[in-house]
Amino acid sequence: MFRNFITVFCITYTQLPCMEKISPKIIETKDLNFGYGNNLVLKDISLQVPYKSIFGFLGPNGAGKSTTIKTLLGLLHTENGMIHIFGKELNTNKMYILKRIGAMVESPSLYEHLDAIRNLENTARLRNLPFDAIGSLLETVSLTQDAHWPVKQYSTGMKQRLSLAIALLAEPELLILDEPINGLDPNGIIEMRQLLVRINEEKNCTILLSSHILSEIEKLCSHVAIINSGSIVYQGNMKNLLNSSTGIEHLTLQTNDAKKAIALLDSRFNATIKDNALQITVGNKQEAAAIIKLIVDNGLDVYSAERESTGLEASFLHLLNENHL
Repeated sequence: MFRNFITVFCITYTQLPCMEKISPKIIETKDLNFGYGNNLVLKDISLQVPYKSIFGFLGPNGAGKSTTIKTLLGLLHTENGMIHIFGKELNTNKMYILKRIGAMVESPSLYEHLDAIRNLENTARLRNLPFDAIGSLLETVSLTQDAHWPVKQYSTGMKQRLSLAIALLAEPELLILDEPINGLDPNGIIEMRQLLVRINEEKNCTILLSSHILSEIEKLCSHVAIINSGSIVYQGNMKNLLNSSTGIEHLTLQTNDAKKAIALLDSRFNATIKDNALQITVGNKQEAAAIIKLIVDNGLDVYSAERESTGLEASFLHLLNENHL
């Protein structure tokens, strides 16, 4: 029965006093280091996760995402650096902190010969939790109608949602999820995104999740941190990242004279003509506005202007290239 402990982690819940807000951050780490022998996997990791945020943790494979998450859950012990969760130091307040956290780490490990209800009951019994919330949890993760099916008949998305229900059994104030949308089909990804937003809003639950699906992180998360080769290369508000100069945008202009328009740009921008339209690469919306103004001020007509942002993907790749370690 203990095999579920590593992959779906949520220790016995007891009624706790109101959440202390000593700090506006629910997770704070400083100069966190971890390694195997001489191989340093995490290098001076300093994370700041705001209360009630949905915080995306991004990075290439092997960058240190899962290792960081395991240190936050006390599954890996660090010799150097500080970890504060709920304003408390992790190593000296581990039981107090972990009672308030739900987590999914690595692939879901479920009793596949049992149905969803029995899986939840077994976990609740193991952790001395009441059964009262099982029905509402199944409804929350949209498994009520399928609750009596053996889990071996579930799709990957259904298994992920059941694992999330298990992580929510203890009514956590903080959810830590490692690749919760990994392996899901497009419909499953949308369902998981909607579910996490609902949990965040209705339960005031802070969510830290890692993922390599950038388009979903962009839609889902309010804040983001990017890790590369064990070091944090960016963290902050998602909107600030997307509005920064690291993003790349493509501007398509229809004018009455594309050749004259491209001559006006005078090699200051990467511009080409395609299907009688001007295709221009710009760094941000301010550059796009300046280009349009320049063309109009020189007597040309602009019939249409379409700006397509490559968003988080461009910012992510730019930061990785800029901070290649």
